[in-house]
Amino acid sequence: MLLPGAHCINPLNWKTDNSVALASENLGARFYNDATGELIREVNNYCGAQINTEAGALTTTIPEGEELEIGPYTEGVYHRYDYAFWYRNLQKNSGDRINAFLNQHGIETSIPAEPNYTMASAWVSKPEKIDKGVDVFYVYPTIYRDEYPENMDIFDPVLRDNAKGLLTAQAGVYSPYANLFAPFYRQQSSFSQSMEPNNGGKDAFVDPVFLVGYRDVERAFDYYLKYLNKDRPFILAGHSQGGMVILNLLRNRFNNPDICKRLVAAYPIGYSLTINDLNKYPWMKLAQEETDTGVIITFNTQGINAEGSPVLLDGAVAVNPLNWKTDSTPAGREDNIKAKFFNDATGELIEEIPHFAGAYIDENTGALIATDIQPIRSKEIDIVNMGRWPTEVYHRYDYPFWYDNIKENVKKRIDAYLKK
Repeated sequence: MLLPGAHCINPLNWKTDNSVALASENLGARFYNDATGELIREVNNYCGAQINTEAGALTTTIPEGEELEIGPYTEGVYHRYDYAFWYRNLQKNSGDRINAFLNQHGIETSIPAEPNYTMASAWVSKPEKIDKGVDVFYVYPTIYRDEYPENMDIFDPVLRDNAKGLLTAQAGVYSPYANLFAPFYRQQSSFSQSMEPNNGGKDAFVDPVFLVGYRDVERAFDYYLKYLNKDRPFILAGHSQGGMVILNLLRNRFNNPDICKRLVAAYPIGYSLTINDLNKYPWMKLAQEETDTGVIITFNTQGINAEGSPVLLDGAVAVNPLNWKTDSTPAGREDNIKAKFFNDATGELIEEIPHFAGAYIDENTGALIATDIQPIRSKEIDIVNMGRWPTEVYHRYDYPFWYDNIKENVKKRIDAYLKK
């Protein structure tokens, strides 16, 4: 409430005088249903701000045509939006102040330093030359395995090289047709991830360790949209934890027609998109055919005897990457153009096998079931001993088994989008 003698701080430039802060300094307004916490929409560069020093009020002009419910307050008093209008700036500033306090008092934090996406060192890939009409924003899977700290240090040279290897081993299905942008992020260590079936029934998206990395990628995506994208259409892509991040980004940021209209397709492979997601977030749509756009393509690869996958959640849905069906219609291995197996850490191609396996979707579980799997000659590729993964849960091979089919589909969806 505004009382006589009030003072205030401008949350866009953190000044206490009447300096004007432009809408371009607004990192994002976020409007929620206060009763449920559900995000309704997010708008970048929503409005500017200036302090009326005589009244001690923060003044603003909302976008033309915007109608807001202000309740019992007089026209132009946006009391109930004190957080909403400046949400992203307040969020960033709170983190900055916490870090400043910890540094000032010599308190060590267990979370590695956050990436600065204005710096080239914060990007696995940020092309110097833009030579394609479409971008891909790619998030790499879990590559960090240590117990402590729980989040990846993006400046670890071994992990940086590993992430770069995945630009070929996974993102190579996108990069021939799209400018490749891929941020480093402080992902959650595999050590602290649940390996229980169905993730133990817990919501992995609210794990605070996961959210450290997710918020990095969200900041990277904001920077990408504002400074790098230049209004080009784009693909979202990821795998495993990277797929989780992309799904969360779709949930939180794509209830926005201006962003949605530029989405060619999203490929959050290796984590579950569920029926509940599709019902709760109506802007998230599962692909229904080979060339529809603005849609999601996802699947979790398993054998017919697999049980207990932590990434296959109750209510999962999937798209078959051989026939692009969402039901149990089988595709034979003759539909599989070519599997490609890489050394993920280096990007080196180890073996490629035409017509490697067929596939169908188990409509009871939402799993993509690989069938008629052909022998692999190389001893570097072991699909029997799956390490921490249950038998026949082919999670780490979600891209390799269907590599050339995914690659072909990326081009077809881009072509379909550009023809619209």
